[in-house]
Amino acid sequence: MKQPITDKVIYASVGEHHISAISESGKLYTWGNNEHNQLGLSADIIDASLNDPVVVNSISDISLIKVSNGYLSTIAITKDGSVLEWGDFNFPAAENSQTMNIGIPTKILLEKPGKIVDADSGFFFDLLLTEDGTVLGRGNNKYGQILPDGPVYIDCFTEVSLPEEIERVSAGHDHVLALSKSGNVYVWGNNKYGQLGLPISDSEPPTKLLLGEKVIALSAGNNNSVFLTASNTTVVTGDNTAQTFGVLDVKNSTIKSLYITNYIENEKLQSFVQINSGYSMSTAIDYKKRAYVWGTSWNGCLGNNSVNNINEPSRMAFFMQNCNQINTVYGVTTILTEDGDIYTCGNNQNYLLGLGHSVNMWEPEKVKLPGPVARFYSGPNATIAHLVNGDWYTWGDNQFGSLLTQNTTQYKLPVKIALPFDVQLISSHITHTLLLDRNGCVYQYGDPLRTKEQAQDPISPFVKIDLPEEAIEIATTYSGCYVLGQSGTLYAWGDNTDSHLGLPNKVRYSEPEVVPYCDNIADISVSPMFGMVLVLTDEGKILTWGYDVLRISGEEILSIPTVVDLPGKISVVVSGDLTAYVVDTSGQIFTWGGVINNSKRQPQRTPIVFPYKFSTMSN
Repeated sequence: MKQPITDKVIYASVGEHHISAISESGKLYTWGNNEHNQLGLSADIIDASLNDPVVVNSISDISLIKVSNGYLSTIAITKDGSVLEWGDFNFPAAENSQTMNIGIPTKILLEKPGKIVDADSGFFFDLLLTEDGTVLGRGNNKYGQILPDGPVYIDCFTEVSLPEEIERVSAGHDHVLALSKSGNVYVWGNNKYGQLGLPISDSEPPTKLLLGEKVIALSAGNNNSVFLTASNTTVVTGDNTAQTFGVLDVKNSTIKSLYITNYIENEKLQSFVQINSGYSMSTAIDYKKRAYVWGTSWNGCLGNNSVNNINEPSRMAFFMQNCNQINTVYGVTTILTEDGDIYTCGNNQNYLLGLGHSVNMWEPEKVKLPGPVARFYSGPNATIAHLVNGDWYTWGDNQFGSLLTQNTTQYKLPVKIALPFDVQLISSHITHTLLLDRNGCVYQYGDPLRTKEQAQDPISPFVKIDLPEEAIEIATTYSGCYVLGQSGTLYAWGDNTDSHLGLPNKVRYSEPEVVPYCDNIADISVSPMFGMVLVLTDEGKILTWGYDVLRISGEEILSIPTVVDLPGKISVVVSGDLTAYVVDTSGQIFTWGGVINNSKRQPQRTPIVFPYKFSTMSN
């Protein structure tokens, strides 16, 4: 008989064609389609459909804390941690499975006894969560929702293998989300609509979703997923056909990678604390330690799982928070988080990403290292990481000896190396590397005069450079080296036959020479591939030479250090291969070069104001 809900509802669940609700007193109300006994009513109620809520009298003396409606079935958790089930559990594609059609709520007898604290149902499959954080699954396994590569239907509740304890589980149509007690998210199952937020195929084992910060709530929809992070940011992925996410600026019906909704207040960009430029793209970290990318999406270096270029700074979806360091060189983007984890994406030719394979990565993936990283140094061929415990690891393309291993062996994964002194800074290039120790001494590994044709010749390891003073900064170009002395004098050596080193003669310099016209230098930034040099003087002026984006000389190479006409006093310099950024003492950023696309799609030949601020606060 019809019994209106008279007390407060504390939980409700909507299935394909039926609804269930638990009242404050613990009673269960159901209504909707009942053709498959999914309402759990007594046998004397034969209505195929009920428009009004009805109390499930057979369990009126049992207090419920949660109910979950599946496709044609229902499960509920009692206050004492037991689980009840009723309805049609027969997956149409299953062969040789048990017939399960239960008319009234019936207790599930689990093989391993334990208290159940959460449950959810998808398309003919059910999930249970035990008090100790274990996930159990039963039913439709077509997309590996329960067991990867298992049978299409699993008759009894089976443990889902996960690397840590889970506190919340959510089932979509045929995908699953799990939230760990530490705030991590694991996803698995069908990914046709991008509902997993990862570039993986179906039926893979549970995969950690990289959101960059702790997640506090999640929900799996029919073919989509929604996450709420600790910073109150909403992240969505999957089917957006009916604009389910309330995202009006996305035209596609599916969002196949994590998308940060643009109506969240804390999404607004205020200022950068780091900025870096590489080959036709730029990266930055803002004051909330979130990663931003813009420029050309070469081989996935923007990390947003898209071939589309980005014309203005946009959040890198997987790293919304907790970024300590970011760098991009030659199509490789590398990020270090506060936890000491390193993630890479982009160009993976010759194992540049250190992931054990050579497939380009369009979304960031964690590099496996034996401990947390304190800092990393990136060059065109190598990334060198300094672990918190003092160990050094390196990875990348070693065909020219770039990995400091004293050989040219190619390594697919990071390899441990030994450095014979206390290193403070590293500047790495293809044929040579500079290392600065804490005593101000500079060591050279390899040789900038060594050609690629000499790649298999013996490598000169760790030669101390003879300098008249202690060094405070180092930099390398494709065939040259720079050292900044503590007096503000700049030294250079290498192959200057193209005049890119700022030295007076077009010759090969084997020993350091003073770069003329450069007095009282405070900082230097050199683009790794093309050799554009920016130096900052004590007075806040900028000098440039090498690759001439500004075309000051009318030629591609500017051979003489020349002042860049900029207003105000400059405090930060960043030289990319095609783009330069400088920051004045007020935090205003100026830029020129190739990443900023003007209306004519030509490089910017004069410095312009970049419409974002820079903060000197600690990052």
